[in-house]
This record gives sequence, C-alpha cells and structure tokens, in this order.
Amino acid sequence: MPATALSWRRLSWCIGPLFMLVLALLTLASARADTAREPLRLSRQDGGMAAVHALQVLEDDSRALTIEQVRSAPDIARFAYPQDPLRGKEADRVLWFRLEMRLADPADASRDWLMVVPTVSTHEIRFYGPFDADGKALAPVVVTGMRHPWASRPAASEQMAWRFRLPGPGIYTAYFRVESTFARIYDVKIWDPVDYLQSTQDKRMFDALTYGLL
Repeated sequence: MPATALSWRRLSWCIGPLFMLVLALLTLASARADTAREPLRLSRQDGGMAAVHALQVLEDDSRALTIEQVRSAPDIARFAYPQDPLRGKEADRVLWFRLEMRLADPADASRDWLMVVPTVSTHEIRFYGPFDADGKALAPVVVTGMRHPWASRPAASEQMAWRFRLPGPGIYTAYFRVESTFARIYDVKIWDPVDYLQSTQDKRMFDALTYGLL
C-alpha cells in the first residue's frame, strides 16, 4: 500500500473517534444548558410577561400523580422543556407544568401577580405553590376549570388564572396540573392583576352574565 494512502487511513482512524467525542461533548453541553435554564425573571410588562419559554412539562400517563410525587427527585428529573412549545398537540391527557421564577426587582415583593393560562376548555386546572427554596407552599391549592363553579376562578375570567405573590429574593417554583380533552402547552403569561383586569373588563362582564345564566 502506498505511504500516502496508509497515512490517510491512519489519520481517518484518529479523526473518527475524535469527531465522535466532540459531538458527544457538544450534545452533553447542550443538555446541561437546557437543564440549567435560568428561572423566569418576573417583571411588570405591557400585555403580560411571556412565560412559555421557561415552562417545563411532564405528561402524566397514569393521570394519578400527586403534587408530592411530581416534586420528588425522580419525577422532577422527568420534567423537560418542549422543543416546539406552542405547536398544537391536542389530546385527552393530563399535563403537569413547572415554572421557576424570581423577582427582577426586589421592590416587587409587595406586588400581586396573575398567571393566565389561555384556555377556556380545560376540565380542571390545579395551581400549586409557589414553593420557596425550603419547599414550603406559600399559598393554598387553587382548583378551577369547566367542572367547577364560576366563583372558583380567581380573576372572574373565562381564561384560567391564578393570583400569587413572591415575598422576596430567591427562586420560587410553581406547578399547575391540566386535565383536558384539548390538553396542550399553553402560551402562559404573567400579568399585573390591575393591567389584566383593565384589559379584559368588557369581556369579563359578558362572561359573568353568560356563565351566570348557565
């Protein structure tokens, strides 16, 4: 075999494993970067603050997981950031969502927030937390949805909404469980409550009359 051909073959033997190693390292780095995504830095924004990029999702095939289970280490590890979060994938299923948040401005510790899940067809939605760094829930569970009376909706809104507060610096984690025939990943936004109520005033009056008559 000519010396040149032999040299190229030896070079390919060296480059092949090296290329695979580099590819594996890049994949691992990408996975770690995804896992280490920063918590949502919460601030007041016109039109609400988009939160979908920070949402982690877990599909509950058993439809029986509890909040204690999804907050345990094995199930926390199963939460993932979806690749194409707003692409419609309607199906009869149960989804758990996990959102880590922190205040962009510590002065907002006295502010209320409203998490709005833009759905009107959810059978049931349960909001848990937020939980502080010690795992303590800072508010009772809120349960609402089509199966429940209109009075169960914290913002008197057709869309599902949840009022909460972050009492100071640090990372807080909220969970919500969605059970729906059209369960999908939602374009969740976090609003200042006054801004949201003002922006939906006419719609809420119509909804209150409509649902009140049903």
